[in-house]
Amino acid sequence: MKKSKFNLSIIISAVILFSIFILALMPFSGSLKDKIWFFDIFIHFKLHYICSLFLLSLFTAVIRKFILFFLSAAALVFNLFFIDPFPINFKTEKKQISGPDSIKTLFFNIDWHTQNPVKNTGYFKTENPDIILLAEVTPGSYLEYKDLLADYQYKGYVSNPNFDEPFNGMAYFSKYEPLNENSFIYFGEGAIPCVSLNIKKNNKIYTIMGVHPYSPVTKTRTLNRNKQLIKLADYVKDLKGPVILFGDLNTSVWLPEFKHLVKTGNLLNSMDAFGYQPSWPGFAPVFLRIAIDHVLYNKDINLTEKYTGRNMGSDHMPQIAVFE
Repeated sequence: MKKSKFNLSIIISAVILFSIFILALMPFSGSLKDKIWFFDIFIHFKLHYICSLFLLSLFTAVIRKFILFFLSAAALVFNLFFIDPFPINFKTEKKQISGPDSIKTLFFNIDWHTQNPVKNTGYFKTENPDIILLAEVTPGSYLEYKDLLADYQYKGYVSNPNFDEPFNGMAYFSKYEPLNENSFIYFGEGAIPCVSLNIKKNNKIYTIMGVHPYSPVTKTRTLNRNKQLIKLADYVKDLKGPVILFGDLNTSVWLPEFKHLVKTGNLLNSMDAFGYQPSWPGFAPVFLRIAIDHVLYNKDINLTEKYTGRNMGSDHMPQIAVFE
């Protein structure tokens, strides 16, 4: 009996030690992504690694494995040094700030596997945004949304010209008339077209964009996502006046290409002011989600509110922003 308990203790200690070792190495995983694309995925779970090490530290302290405790605590501190930027603001409460000078916009990846136009449009009418931007829209679902959102006078849809996902399109529904003739931008092969609306209010012209690069589930898709983020940065930096960019960017804030987009595009991240709001996967508990749906804006925008909407059955959560 004593031998059995001794063997179990050794096994538990070995598993904990192996876990600490793997988690301690995770900060270096991002540096390998350019050589091995698969390591890109590990960049986005930095908060999960820190939480795991914190729980391991507590567990090893409780079972009085003090060497393992110090190792896990050291790995925890080591991981903290590599989480830049650190999402220190976790405030997610919703304020009701809107007025005659405000514009309310909703972005939602509706998930082309589920769609749910009736359910989704019911929620949209509850939120009553001025502009709705949708990702993963099929030609068939666009026609349904078009009928259900008849109050939105201005609308448009573009399909994905890439052969792998032709139905992965983008759509917009607006109460404001777009000033630009072409409301969609295509950054070339391997990129999903973006919504780009120029609207005028209070003698100012706003550029409102909806973006959805590919998800990084294969090497080609990962490279295409990164290329689109870089091209997007070059495009946004040359825009004049207020710019607000919504997107399921399929990346966390820690990807180098995302940092490049923010820096080169002279953009601000809404999470810095309105809290870390994880959005994917929508069916998971909030503490298991990661933030890959973003709202970015330049210094000419006064963003008065940003929050994550209700779980509508998609794998993403709606993103709502109010600005003026």
